[in-house]
Amino acid sequence: MTQRQSFGTGDINLAAALTTMGIPPDPVNPVELIARDNGRDYTRFHFREVSYCGKYTPEELSHAWTDADRFKAENPLHPFSVLMEFISSRPHGCSLPDNWMEHAAAFLQLTVDSVRETCKGIDVVCKSSPESPVSYLCAFIVNRCDLIAHTHRKANSGNHSNMMERGRSITTIPEHAPERIKNHLLSQH
Repeated sequence: MTQRQSFGTGDINLAAALTTMGIPPDPVNPVELIARDNGRDYTRFHFREVSYCGKYTPEELSHAWTDADRFKAENPLHPFSVLMEFISSRPHGCSLPDNWMEHAAAFLQLTVDSVRETCKGIDVVCKSSPESPVSYLCAFIVNRCDLIAHTHRKANSGNHSNMMERGRSITTIPEHAPERIKNHLLSQH
């Protein structure tokens, strides 16, 4: 059996930024909801190995994300630098789509209405002006909203994985796994 290659992150902003850079979600398991036995549940987003254009990998962009100052200094005009600057400069409490659109309007020096219209027609905007900061930032907002919506749909379907800790051992067990598989995995510590 071949192991599937994918990159995962629990950071919604990084996940939306990767999507904006053209890195496709993992087709088998794009969003994973993990229920932990300690009550600290979380979401994990999974991505393919390379962007549609072949220029970016999630590992490279994740490394840039963790060393943003260096990456921005070396690549000030790179679209990922613009995205990271936009995300890091958001006001405290910026979480709802309207908050992000207001922030984009201020960041881009546009009206909120123009940002809303751009987000509504993001496919057309990205096709007509793929390299503009407006395209990247509005695509980020739309992608972030789409990832959250996908997470809510998955949560409503009750499709969770359970993370169990036994001493130093940790295992993730699909919620709908047969009882014999759950018991086997839990016995292997």
